[in-house]
Amino acid sequence: MATRPHERAGFGLSANGPLHRLAEEWEMGILSAFPKRGLRAEREERGPGVGPPQAARDWASTYHQSQPDPRSYPQALPLMTLAWVELARGRLDQALDCLEPLAEAAAAGGWIDALIRILALQALAQAAQDDSESALKTLSRAFDLAAPEGYVRTFVDYGAPMQRLLQQAAVRGLASGYVSKLLAAFPADEPGESPSPQPPGPSAP
Repeated sequence: MATRPHERAGFGLSANGPLHRLAEEWEMGILSAFPKRGLRAEREERGPGVGPPQAARDWASTYHQSQPDPRSYPQALPLMTLAWVELARGRLDQALDCLEPLAEAAAAGGWIDALIRILALQALAQAAQDDSESALKTLSRAFDLAAPEGYVRTFVDYGAPMQRLLQQAAVRGLASGYVSKLLAAFPADEPGESPSPQPPGPSAP
């Protein structure tokens, strides 16, 4: 069977990859729309590593159909989460279509915290499309905003896919001191394991 481009990129979009561990993270309650008991039961039936749970996919479909306005600040987190679900499903174009107008609105509105997270997600989607140049350019823009404020968790929470992208940034010499700090913050895992990505949501910078 031929390997798809986003699987070749090593960003964990294959059935057992780290982005598909998103299914294991929903019990954190990042979206109150997903009943925890229902998700636990569904996860037990699904087994691990098979992509976002059906509840997440159903929510994403319903929310997308509601035509949320990216210019509305309260929609920033739900729209980022929608993009994350699409990214975890390997629907990269849909993820970017969601993030691009949101990034424009965040920049225009001065939503710096949200914009950093949005740019990080955009960079992951671009990298998963094998577009390393765009991914690193987007990530560099995020660094310009994040480094002066010392953001760390915002990047580390995106797990192994972000770790690999940061390693590429380090090779290119992008924001070298800051990137070194970010890479040092990733947990030391057991051999063969990678940090699991976390859905976007409020956390320490």
